[in-house]
Formats: sequence, C-alpha cells, structure tokens
Amino acid sequence: MANGDFILMDVGRWSIKLLDAQVASHTGVWVEIPPKFSIRSFWTDLTAETSTATIDIMVSNAVAKPADATDGPVARTLTGTATGAAGTGVEAYRWVKAKKTAGGTPAASSCVVEAR
Repeated sequence: MANGDFILMDVGRWSIKLLDAQVASHTGVWVEIPPKFSIRSFWTDLTAETSTATIDIMVSNAVAKPADATDGPVARTLTGTATGAAGTGVEAYRWVKAKKTAGGTPAASSCVVEAR
C-alpha cells in the first residue's frame, strides 16, 4: 500500500492508511474525508522509534486539495511513548493527513485513521 490508500470503505465507516511503513520523515499525503463522516480515532506504531518521533495529524477544510507539502492545523500529535497511541475527538473536516518527523533511530511507522 502507499501512503493515503483506503483500507476499508462501507456504508457506515472507512479506514485509510495515512502512513504505510514510513521510515524517514515525510510531509504526508492529503486524503479527502467522505461527506457526513467524522474522524473517530487514529492508530500508530511509533514504539520502535526513539521518543522524539512524532506523527502530526493535520486537517483542512480547503475547497481544493492542498498540496501535500502544505501543512494544515495540527489536530493531534501522536508520539512513540505509548503502544498504539491514539487520538480522538477530531470533528468533521474535508481533508486529513499524517506528517511524520522521524526519531533518532528511524523505524517503519504506520498510521491509520478511521471515521464513522
């Protein structure tokens, strides 16, 4: 899978792999959230990294898809200090992306977002 690929899409929910085994720092890929869905949760596996690794979940309500290199407001910051770090409570937005900043010992990291 590539960054931004859909994992699941059905009537009541969807999941997208925002980052897929991303080792180095990465600006992220903007993905459009289908209408009438709100982001419910994020999962990541940063525990193999040093504690300085982070994934920023960024959101946007731009009319057109922002350039992938363009950052948006940070809705949540996930770190490698807890297994399966999760963030919830991000309200409805049109676009979402995960931006990774690698830690001192870069390791493959994934980040999945689910909406209902």
